[in-house]
Amino acid sequence: MILLEGGINKDGFVPVNFFSYAAFRKRFMKVLLDLLDKEINTVEFKNLKRTLYKNLKDGFYVYSPPSKFKSVDALIKYVTRYVSRPLL
Repeated sequence: MILLEGGINKDGFVPVNFFSYAAFRKRFMKVLLDLLDKEINTVEFKNLKRTLYKNLKDGFYVYSPPSKFKSVDALIKYVTRYVSRPLL
């Protein structure tokens, strides 16, 4: 997953130096468990899901290393190269 490191307003690119990892962890947990529940759809998984919500109040751990890109242009080049490759 690539998270943007800023946004654009009328004055141009605005870097964002803060990201709410607490909210991201909880949202990631919910979306992943909901998708799994939809596919698995068993009583056992629903019990596991309930237990995970009860025991993991902060959500799943999310690893987020520092960006390896030195500029927005470098990130754009990487993304366009990545999405233009065929699937194997």
